[in-house]
Amino acid sequence: MASGSIQRAQNAVVNINSVTPSAAGELNQIASRVATDLGDLSKNVDLVDLWLTGLSGAGNVMATRTTAFQFWFSDVGIRGFKRNILVANSMGRLLPSVGSVYSGGYWLVPMMTSVATATESIQHAKWSIEDELPKWRRLFTDYFMPQDKYPAINITSIVGPDGREMSGDTEQVLRMLGAIP
Repeated sequence: MASGSIQRAQNAVVNINSVTPSAAGELNQIASRVATDLGDLSKNVDLVDLWLTGLSGAGNVMATRTTAFQFWFSDVGIRGFKRNILVANSMGRLLPSVGSVYSGGYWLVPMMTSVATATESIQHAKWSIEDELPKWRRLFTDYFMPQDKYPAINITSIVGPDGREMSGDTEQVLRMLGAIP
């Protein structure tokens, strides 16, 4: 009695009374609810046992991976988490909204359709260019390149506006054309 055990018992009763509902029907409702919950629990003990087995298995897996957890929660691991979060945050701002991509990225469908159409057009254009390239190559190599390879001007006659022959002044005409210095 001198140790204060009666006082502690009185405090316990006062605390129980303070949380117990004061209305008569409320205590009966709580008691029936607890009885119903305990009855359901007793009917499903196998599920509780399954849950506890799963929890035990998860604990065993965590115990075998202790070194990984130690690394994750070390200074280096926390710094890595922080950097990954910063990168993910930046990427989330880069996209219109990461949530819209995962929950309803409806804007991606028209964009991907347009990209597919553009790629297909580029592919067809490439095939057209590949078909036309030999013809263009033949035109340049057969008609333009030989003239550039052996340039020549064959002047047979130069007639002035008054009808007189000017081929005697060929050197002067070539200078005017820029053919000779």
